[in-house]
Amino acid sequence: MEATSTPFADWVTTTGRGLGYQTDAQLAAAIGVQQSTVTRWRSGSQPSIKHLVSLAEVFGMKISPLLAMSGHVPPELLNEAEAPTPPVTETVRRIQESPLSERQKAHLFDYWSRRLADERERLWQIMELIEEAEGTDKRTVGDRLQQALLTLTHSNITSHVVTLLSNLFALEASPRRRSAGKGRLGQTVKG
Repeated sequence: MEATSTPFADWVTTTGRGLGYQTDAQLAAAIGVQQSTVTRWRSGSQPSIKHLVSLAEVFGMKISPLLAMSGHVPPELLNEAEAPTPPVTETVRRIQESPLSERQKAHLFDYWSRRLADERERLWQIMELIEEAEGTDKRTVGDRLQQALLTLTHSNITSHVVTLLSNLFALEASPRRRSAGKGRLGQTVKG
């Protein structure tokens, strides 16, 4: 029997990993269920309401979005404030928990969003190349894929890294500019 992915299964997998539960066993232990229970959820089985209560507690969220995502309650019964939140990925969690300033975190989130958009675009291009390549020479397809990947990777990543660094260094440089012309202990430097 083939596993069927559901919005709940996708959400619990991504959010669980984002919160540091890398395996079904780790998540199951945190929730207090058998590993096979979590594995069944990821295969498309509907969790019990009792298990959703435990999951909501472990993830630090309200139960109503989980009830809707898992199919216990029609989503239209929820108001917008109760709508399911996007899954938290490990990268997002690490940025959120970092000791950086909110402005620095915002720039990192922007950088990460741009990188993800680029990766989606790259994936779609790869899919198109593979679809177009049906019945053609595999070496030609490989060459075209390699060229597409190299072109996209170098230009986009470099652009995003330069933007990120310039934003972060601009933030760091701002206080120094305000104190330009000052020596130690705020004394004016005569030039």
